[in-house]
Amino acid sequence: MTEDSGQQSDPATSQNQDDGQEPEEQEAEGLTKRVNITMPPAQHDKLKAFANGEGMSFSRFVRRGCEELRVRSERGGAAREYQPLVQKLDRLEELLSTVVDQVEEVDQRVERLERHPGPPAEQVADELLGEFYDGSEKSIVELADEVDREVPEVQRGLKELSKSFAIVRKEPENTDTGSTRYQMRGKNDEE
Repeated sequence: MTEDSGQQSDPATSQNQDDGQEPEEQEAEGLTKRVNITMPPAQHDKLKAFANGEGMSFSRFVRRGCEELRVRSERGGAAREYQPLVQKLDRLEELLSTVVDQVEEVDQRVERLERHPGPPAEQVADELLGEFYDGSEKSIVELADEVDREVPEVQRGLKELSKSFAIVRKEPENTDTGSTRYQMRGKNDEE
């Protein structure tokens, strides 16, 4: 489009363009500007016939077409405003997918552990027995570190060991800072 020289009324009244008035009403107030549109004659004839068929002038048809294009563009702009939100949702979807994968992996580990629960309690008890020979008191966590086992395995081993040996459980004096400690006192009396 190329613009021709046109006249526009005073700038204070030019703000009326957005107040809901139709372009024809604005024309009546002198708020028009002439423009030249370059297009092939066949296209002009076709568009002019369409505009006449819709009961409007070619100028009004062009104005409405331009306005529709502007509105569509603004809607596209609104969609661009939501792009950061869409990107954040995409990242959350990836994170959720990662979490789901991790949960599935944990479920598979649990299934494997249920099928193969680890070493028998007797084996862990034998390993723990060597840790108690010096007569020291040790917590379950310390025992787990020393025999390189998980805490539940050590608990099962202690339970098994207590069948044959006197294992004394000593509660800490200060429950906030201490942990329960265990000490072996000797073999259980067999009756």
